[in-house]
This record gives sequence, C-alpha cells and structure tokens, in this order.
Amino acid sequence: MALFTSSDISARLSTTAYQRLYARNGGSTVDATFLALMVAETESRVNMLTAAAFPAGFDATGGTVDVAIVGACVDICNGLAASRHPSASENGAYALAQRNAEEFLRKLKADQARPVTSAAGPAKPRAGNRNETDENGEYTNPYSRSADGKTFSGF
Repeated sequence: MALFTSSDISARLSTTAYQRLYARNGGSTVDATFLALMVAETESRVNMLTAAAFPAGFDATGGTVDVAIVGACVDICNGLAASRHPSASENGAYALAQRNAEEFLRKLKADQARPVTSAAGPAKPRAGNRNETDENGEYTNPYSRSADGKTFSGF
C-alpha cells in the first residue's frame, strides 16, 4: 500500500502552488512523470527513515496510514520537488517543512510519538531491559535488577 498519492499533494496545496512546484522548466502544467518520481523518492526516504522502527511498514496487518504521516510525506515530497528547481533555497518554506517532517519521522523512530491508526503498534527502535523471569521464577536479567536496586552488586 502506498503511503500517499499525488491527490494527497494536490489536496494540501493551492492549485497555483501545485502547478508551479510540479511543472517542468517553469511551466504551469504538472509533469506527471516528475510528480510520480517525487512520490516514489519520498516513499523511499520515509521507509528508510523509519525502517528500524516499522520494518513491516505503517500499514502492516491491514492498518491505515495515519493522516499526520501522510502530511509528513507530502511535506517531504514538496521539499524534494522544490529542491529540483533552479531557484531552490535551503531556507525556503518547502525546505523548512521538509526538515520538520523528517524530524517528526525521527521521533516516530525513537518512539517519542506513535501513529494512532497503525496496526503495527509502537515502534521498536531499541532493545528493552526488563526484569523478566523464567518458568522457575528466577530473574533472567541481573543487570536490570542491579539498576533497579533489587540486587546489590559491586558494579
């Protein structure tokens, strides 16, 4: 399933902004090939940014992609498209929105935010350190027991 489509982009921009951003050579007609390339590149970037946290994707097991993630995809796509124009500026509004969207996705990866509609559940960016027990009730992790102050040790 695609994270977002070109209709998500056109719905979030004015007609003029959409035409200027996705037209080739400064024209006013959207170039469908360029638009499709930007969508594909954005999906690739988003998947790379979040692969460790969501290896099966945001829509795993039949979930839907959260609208905030779609918005982040659109912001990244617009930033990429704007960067391909000769008058691109790294301080422009599209570039700033792209950086903010990428930071938002990094927060998902670090489990500082969670997609609400995702069936994938919370991100799994790092290993957990828990006081789990085996079938005999013995703790399997002495390091966390020491850190919790349940066992005193010399380190």
